[in-house]
Amino acid sequence: MGSEKEIFGWEISFCLENPRKEIMERCSTILAKKKREINVEEDKISKLPDEVLVSILSLLTMKEAARTSVLARRWLKVWTFCPSLNFAASHTFLSIYREVRMASEEEKQGYVNWVNHVLDAYQGSTIDDFQVHFDLDTKYKCDIDRWVNFVIHKGVKRLVIDLGVHYIGGFRSNNVYLFPPSCTNSALQSTLHLLRVLKLKYVDVSGAIVEYFISACPYLEKLTIEGSTSQDLVRLKVAGGQLHRLKKVKIHMCGYLKSICLSTTTLLSFKYRGSIIDISYANVPNLVEVFIGGFFPEMISYFPRLSNYVSQLETLTICVPVLQDEDDMEDREPPEFPLLTKVKNLNLRVCAYNHESLLVFDSLMKAVPSLDRLVVQLTNSEETIKRRRRTQEVPESPLRCLRVAELVGFLGRTPEMEFATYLIKNAVMLEKFIIDPIPHRYIPWKFDDVRFKNIQASRKSAMRLRSKFSLGNKLVLRNF
Repeated sequence: MGSEKEIFGWEISFCLENPRKEIMERCSTILAKKKREINVEEDKISKLPDEVLVSILSLLTMKEAARTSVLARRWLKVWTFCPSLNFAASHTFLSIYREVRMASEEEKQGYVNWVNHVLDAYQGSTIDDFQVHFDLDTKYKCDIDRWVNFVIHKGVKRLVIDLGVHYIGGFRSNNVYLFPPSCTNSALQSTLHLLRVLKLKYVDVSGAIVEYFISACPYLEKLTIEGSTSQDLVRLKVAGGQLHRLKKVKIHMCGYLKSICLSTTTLLSFKYRGSIIDISYANVPNLVEVFIGGFFPEMISYFPRLSNYVSQLETLTICVPVLQDEDDMEDREPPEFPLLTKVKNLNLRVCAYNHESLLVFDSLMKAVPSLDRLVVQLTNSEETIKRRRRTQEVPESPLRCLRVAELVGFLGRTPEMEFATYLIKNAVMLEKFIIDPIPHRYIPWKFDDVRFKNIQASRKSAMRLRSKFSLGNKLVLRNF
C-alpha cells in the first residue's frame, strides 16, 4: 500500500493526460482503502470542483463513468453531467462478429433501455458528443427520434447515429427513416446551429432533410451519410454560404442516389462510394482530398471533371472491390486517365484475385506525374475457383517523383509480386519500400493460424524482392 499522498493526491494533470485504464485503477484503489478505513478523512479527489470531476469522467466510457457512482456519496450523480455520451456496446459487437450473427431482439431492447436510462438520468445543460452504435431497425424509431430531439435540444456538437454496424459495404431494407418533426422547429434552431459533426449510417434520410441540416448548421464541419436506402435521397446539393464551415463530406452506399453537386468554398475533403452517379464540382477551390469507390474501369468516368475542376487536388484514394481479369484486358484497350498534375498522395484499396493483375493501374500512375507517396491496401479474398494466368511483362513507366511506396496486406501472390516489381523498376527516386502483411481491415481474433502462414509467405517474398533488386535498407518490413 502506498502513502496517502500516492493514493489520494491526484493532480488534475494526471487525470487529463493518462489513459482511462489508469484512472479506473486509481478509483478502485480509493474504493478499496475506504472500505478498509471507514473513518478515514474524505479523499482529496472528491473535494475537487464539479467541473473538474466531470472532465475526469469524460475520459472514460459511459459504463466506466457510471461505475464511479459507488465510490462515495459525492460521486453518486457526477456521471450524469458528463457531456460525452458514446453508447458503444463493445462486448456485444465482439460476440456478434465472432459468431457471425445478427443482434438478437433481447440485445437490441437491452441497448435501447440503456440509452433511455442514461438520457432520463442526464442532468447536464449541454451535450458535446452523442453516439449510437448498434443494429437497430424500424421497431425502435420512436426511441431514436426521441434521442435525436433530446440531444439537439441540448445543443449537441457531435451527433453520430450508426444503426447497422455489421452491414459493411452492404444494403438492408429495414432502415429507420429519420425525420424528427421537431428538427425543423424554430425553437430548436438556436441549439441546432451548434452542431459540428453529423454522421448518419444505415439511417434513411431524404435529400431535403440533409440539405436542411447543412443550411441550418453554419458551424457544421463534417457530414457523413452512409447506407441510406431512401427513395427520397436521389439528388443532393451540398452548398454552403460564406459563413458556413463545411470541410469534409462523405457519401457512401446510398442506393437511390443519382447525383451530387458540390458547391462550398470551405470543402477540403470529399468521399464517395457506390454505383456510378453524376458528380459535379461547381465551386470547390479548396478541395484537396477525394475518395472514389466503385467498379473498375467504369469509375474512370469521374476523372475528367476532377482534372478540369479540381486542379488543386493533392490526395486521391481509389477503392476497387473487383478488378478485371486477363481475358477482359485482352479484349479492351488500356483505360486512360486524365492528368492530375498536383496529386502527391495516391491510395489504392484493391481486392485482386490470383488471375487478375494490378498492372491495369499503369495508366493511372502515368496520370499523376507529381506522385510522392503511394499506398496500396490489398484485400485478399478466398477464391472458390482456382484459375491460373501467365505472368505479364512489367511495363516501363518512369515514376520520377515517387519516394515512398507501401504495400499493405502483401502476401507475395502473383499480382502483388508483379506490381511490386513494377514499382521498384520504375520508381527511380525510391527511398523507402514498405511491406506490411496485415490487411487494413484485419480482425485480430480470427484465423490466427492463417495469419501466421500469411506472414511467413509475405516475409519470404519480401526477401526475394530485396535480393533480386538489391533494395538493402530501402525495404522496410512492418508488422512481421
